[in-house]
Amino acid sequence: MLRALPFSKTRVPALSLAIGVALLFSGCFRAKSASGELDLSQVPESVAVLLPIPSDSIDFGARPIGSSTDLELTLVNAGPWPATEIQEDPAEPALAAPFAFKGGAFPGTGGTCTTTLEPQATCTLVISYSPAGPGPASGALALRYVNGAIHAPLPISFSGTTTAVLTLSDDPTLDFGASPSGTPVDATLTLSNTGITAAQALGESPADPLTAPFGFKGGSYPGTGGSCGTTLAPGASCTLVLTFSPSSPAGGSYSDTLSLVFDDGSGLGIPNSQVTRALSGTGQPVWTATAASPLAGRSFAASVWTGSQLLVWGGGAGAATKFADGARYDPVADSWSPMSAVGAPSARSHATAVWSAGAATERMIVWGGLAAGDVADATGAMYDPVNDDWAPITALGAPSARFGHTAVWDETRGRMMVWGGGAGAVLGAGLGFEYDPALDTWNAINDALADTPAGRFQHTATWAGSKMLVWGGCLAKNAGEACQLGGETATGAIFDPGVPSWTPISAVGAPSARYQHSAAWNGSTLVIWGGATDTDGTEPGITSVATGGIYQLPPSDSWVATSAVSAPAPRRHALALSVPAGIFIWGGLTSSGTGAILSPANSWAPLSTIGAPTASFGAIGAYAGSGDKRVIVFGGEGAGPAFSGSAAIYWAE
Repeated sequence: MLRALPFSKTRVPALSLAIGVALLFSGCFRAKSASGELDLSQVPESVAVLLPIPSDSIDFGARPIGSSTDLELTLVNAGPWPATEIQEDPAEPALAAPFAFKGGAFPGTGGTCTTTLEPQATCTLVISYSPAGPGPASGALALRYVNGAIHAPLPISFSGTTTAVLTLSDDPTLDFGASPSGTPVDATLTLSNTGITAAQALGESPADPLTAPFGFKGGSYPGTGGSCGTTLAPGASCTLVLTFSPSSPAGGSYSDTLSLVFDDGSGLGIPNSQVTRALSGTGQPVWTATAASPLAGRSFAASVWTGSQLLVWGGGAGAATKFADGARYDPVADSWSPMSAVGAPSARSHATAVWSAGAATERMIVWGGLAAGDVADATGAMYDPVNDDWAPITALGAPSARFGHTAVWDETRGRMMVWGGGAGAVLGAGLGFEYDPALDTWNAINDALADTPAGRFQHTATWAGSKMLVWGGCLAKNAGEACQLGGETATGAIFDPGVPSWTPISAVGAPSARYQHSAAWNGSTLVIWGGATDTDGTEPGITSVATGGIYQLPPSDSWVATSAVSAPAPRRHALALSVPAGIFIWGGLTSSGTGAILSPANSWAPLSTIGAPTASFGAIGAYAGSGDKRVIVFGGEGAGPAFSGSAAIYWAE
């Protein structure tokens, strides 16, 4: 006779008679051999009963294709007996995709269930729904456990479906590539609905719109020529047309994210879903022309940067044509103003000029150069841009007539230092001179000082904070710009005017001998680059070079060769300026209209040629400073010959 199995201690419904029958045939009990009666001594009066919470039928709802949604399911033991051997039923199919235990195995990553659950206790399972394709999905989890008497089944069913799912082409990033500033580039994206429901209320996210230089072509979604609307049916595609319009002349790298929102049909609100695509693009720097200058085309003019204006004076258009006029350029206002001609120096090219920064009256000081017929000059004058007037420079004690000399401004002592140069086929008499604009007096630098460098022509001199660095040049010249055969030098020296004294610059690792090279001081090192050698001592024998060196002041007193990788083509008389990105090299003979920047890391980056001046041999220029970042280039000679009287700006970021 079967014993009743009471359930009075729980709220679980009584087991059916079938369970009792199952007890007889479950194999859990055996008949006594002597009497043939059943042995019911091990049958519990109550059993474990596992119930799933919230339900044994779980609907994950609508989820996008490719997503993964986790759900925590609670098991409670509602009976008074421990449930043991909790596991997936090996006799039933295993839980299959798109449903799975999170992490792949019972009870799912983060789940707390084990093989045993005590009476009135709970534990958790973590199930994932990861739809890989469109349409509804269903699945079953067949658990079983020993309830104290038999293996009891615990079936749980799952369901889910997919929504409208939008995908964008050009994954993961739509790269517009490089485009010159001011030149828009368009690109077409394809938007596809891989879900089972139409996407509604489709459009650009109002909370995250595209920002310049990115946008929809024509200004608004979906872009001129685009076919997308506010609805996209299942399995359908449409197009968007975007544009990249870099506007900064300095160029640069840009990025943004296209964000579209839509109602995916899940009933979670409008809009409730989003699809994005990363965007990138590079604006190439471009040259921009300034306002038209009032000056005729010329090369080798004198120029200075005042801190707010570029002053340009003189210059020439060949041996017979020299100029005695000038103009002031204000880059902020993009305007030119003529300079007074009253009291100005006589017409000339190749003059030197310094800006007397820190003086009681700051002026542009012009001296020397080549007058008409390329005759060397020994005169000069000072220009005050505030009052637009000139003041003469005394000729008493002045250097002899010369060109190919250098001039630097000693701001500490308020002196212009003129050094080297030549006239005709000889070097200028006396190596160096100081001019005091406050007293209008000249004084020669003592040629007898120890380590005074030899006289030279078309060398470079740079001011390094408190000292003048002289390097290279031609030690013995012929007529014109020719250097006597073997006259080029690779020597130099440092002049300290406060002592005064000269210190030789190391020749170990120095650039090869040259003249007509470029030099710039970047605040910590001297950079020498380019220049020429003369293979036969005549003008046709002048050959340009494309090498250079970086010099570190004492105590290091050492050179490092400039990189040859991506270096500019050989040239002489190139414009060299110190900018934050490095040393700006532009133009020169024989590579007019091209240039590059040598970074502090000794690597070259070519300058854009878009909109660049093509006549840049003998061009002059200035860097407008870290707050402005503009390099201003004026004039120069090109093929023909053709002489430029215009200026262009390059943002040297």
